[in-house]
Amino acid sequence: MNIKARINSLLAKFDFDNKTMLLIAIVSLIFLYLNFSIIIKAQLNGLSNNEKRIAQQKKDFDTFYRNLARMQDFQKNKNTAARPSTRQKNIIAEGGLPLFLKQVSDFADKNKILLLQIKPARETSAAAQAASEKITPFLVTLEAVGGYHNLGAFINSLENAPIFISVSEIKISPHEGEYLRQKATIVLRTYVKK
Repeated sequence: MNIKARINSLLAKFDFDNKTMLLIAIVSLIFLYLNFSIIIKAQLNGLSNNEKRIAQQKKDFDTFYRNLARMQDFQKNKNTAARPSTRQKNIIAEGGLPLFLKQVSDFADKNKILLLQIKPARETSAAAQAASEKITPFLVTLEAVGGYHNLGAFINSLENAPIFISVSEIKISPHEGEYLRQKATIVLRTYVKK
């Protein structure tokens, strides 16, 4: 039996006439139209919106990976910069002491520190006596007034100077009448070549 004969026998069983067939066809077409216009159209719109979201997420991931690479480079460079410098520090000659004191004064001016007093003196401790005859330890006592962060920047400038200087002692106290400024007594140690 072929397909046409089967359909006809099925129709004969249910006794469909032409009007019923037409009604079934119209309802089917309306169903297909509504299905396409509402459901499938919404799904297609959703897919196009998803494509936009996917494109935006790809951009966000690209930006994330670029920033991550920059951060890793920064960390690598930061770790390299944090390593101690192997730069040689100079030891001043005895005749260069006034120039050294001028440089200390320039660092103070640059960091907005007021130097009230500078007292240079040869170190007289046992360590000074044990030092070689060619190099003499030298102490410079500074009385300075400035903001707390300015004092820190001043000390940093001194310790990063090309001349060997170390801060061996520091005492910070409030400056009378000015609560934003401190008075500091700083003892610097350097070495002088004879």
